[in-house]
Amino acid sequence: MEPKSNFYLNIEQMVKITFKKSLFLLLALVTLNVSYSQQIAINEVMASNDTSITDEDGSYEDWIELYNYGTDPVNLEGFGITDTPAEPFKWTFPNITLAPGEYMIVWASNKNRTNPALPLHTNFKISASGESISLTGPGGTLIDEAPAVALEGDVSYARQPDGTGSFLYFFTATPGAANTGTGLSELLVPPAFSHESGLYAEAFDLSLSNANPNAVIVYTTDGSEPELDNLSGTVYEYKNAYKLEPTDTEGPLLTDSFTSYTYNTPINIYDRSAEADQLAVKNTRQHPLYTPQTPVRKAMVVKARAFVDGVGSKTIAKTYFVWSEGNPYELPVISLQIQENYLFDYNDGI
Repeated sequence: MEPKSNFYLNIEQMVKITFKKSLFLLLALVTLNVSYSQQIAINEVMASNDTSITDEDGSYEDWIELYNYGTDPVNLEGFGITDTPAEPFKWTFPNITLAPGEYMIVWASNKNRTNPALPLHTNFKISASGESISLTGPGGTLIDEAPAVALEGDVSYARQPDGTGSFLYFFTATPGAANTGTGLSELLVPPAFSHESGLYAEAFDLSLSNANPNAVIVYTTDGSEPELDNLSGTVYEYKNAYKLEPTDTEGPLLTDSFTSYTYNTPINIYDRSAEADQLAVKNTRQHPLYTPQTPVRKAMVVKARAFVDGVGSKTIAKTYFVWSEGNPYELPVISLQIQENYLFDYNDGI
């Protein structure tokens, strides 16, 4: 066998060199793409969207927010997002680019829409009881992951600072925008009541509790909204005589108040019917002032919220009728609750 000529040796060496350079370039591009991909974060997740935002169909769907916290645009074509770790490419992105500093909402609606010119929808929904969300690059590299947590309605689980921070609970979601406001490391649930609303024959002590040991429970018994900044009470003005005719004389401004309390001990729930009327002695027309001859039957309304670091949960309200003889009426009894100044305030009441 004759040895190869220098010409063929040179060709063979050039092919090897070209192949090595191409392989190096390919690996460099893959590495560069992975590096750029690492600047994409799952920034906010909502798994129980009741009132936050609607999709293009007007539906309140689950949603996932991505954020590019880097300095380079990233094309997401071929990236996978999933709620099933064993199936990283359960839903894949179309040819769409996320610019630096840009937020992107992906609806987890099970509508499976991939037109890059329209809102994107995955082929799965997110369980409010808790599912992890994973973002995977085209080569199979895990880019980011949001852990599985149970979420209440309209509560999001989001990073703060955006892109790089830890996940926190937000009671005011910010889809498509920076996660501002106060994030909590624990989900803030409303207080639990030891007794349900209803008709009771005997007085009892009502206990309020919260699973978060750092929570402060604030409550009211006058129908007002429990607020941390109303522990000293709020005074409002009203009148019991108004001018209906030009010749009428308008009465003086009177005052009343509503107050919130910090829960420390059980609240005694009893029949308040024998106590002096408070709302029934407020008038909505010209004199003579009509008031019931005897005190009206009364209920006790208890509203409560839990607060952590000044952020409050949603309000839970219960109504208790304590009448030893039971319901004295032929119809069921209902309770309508409203803060009294919304009715009687001289300037703002209805």
